[in-house]
Amino acid sequence: MLLTILAVAPVLAVLLVMAAQPLFEIWDARASERAARSGADDHRAATEPAPEPVWPGPTAYPESPGHVAAALRIPAPRRPLPVRGAPATH
Repeated sequence: MLLTILAVAPVLAVLLVMAAQPLFEIWDARASERAARSGADDHRAATEPAPEPVWPGPTAYPESPGHVAAALRIPAPRRPLPVRGAPATH
């Protein structure tokens, strides 16, 4: 029984860490928002120009708050097929 517990414990630990990953990302996003709202960067923002926006790239967890999903490329619509001859009648 002890060996079974020792064998299962690492697996459960890995599953717990994997389940908690989105929660850590939410906490990180909230901490970043709090830092942005605080007056710590006011002096730097007043002296430097605003940075250019970065094109969003693929992320590990795009569904997490604070991440931007990669933009999808929508193909241009096809032109209509040309009409050749008279339509068939049945």
